Amino acid sequence: MLLHSRNYNPIERRCKGGKERVRGSVKASKSLQSNNSHHHSATVDSEYYFIAGPKPGRGSTGSIGGHNSSVDIQALSNEITDLKLSVDLLEKERDFYFAKLRDIEILCQIQELEELPVAVAIKKILYAADAKEPALEEAQEYLAEALNASEEEGEEA
Repeated sequence: MLLHSRNYNPIERRCKGGKERVRGSVKASKSLQSNNSHHHSATVDSEYYFIAGPKPGRGSTGSIGGHNSSVDIQALSNEITDLKLSVDLLEKERDFYFAKLRDIEILCQIQELEELPVAVAIKKILYAADAKEPALEEAQEYLAEALNASEEEGEEA
């Protein structure tokens, strides 16, 4: 694909689609041409620049394989629809479980329940800041200690 030659003037090209020259661009285009010719003579041997064909991963919208491309487009459209449905279902599921966790958090914050060992253990799990943090193990240890302490209190009485 031919991009432009040494005489290519981007300012002129941008002005009204390159068909007409705007007066203000004449000075800029002359200085641009002299700058471009200086740089091009030092770095480029050919008169034209070329751009390679379509980039990998991007489909061509040409008429080559017209039927196959429409079939591909339909298949991709169906896949997009399926993915959108999957995202919607996953968002609903996420919201459902988030609401459950929020309800559990509210129950654990009730004044009469918040000091119970089970509520404290649940809050340890809910408020764990990092997935790498062993929240479940920590909560289980806390519960075991709390149960042992309550058994010792029961034996003393």
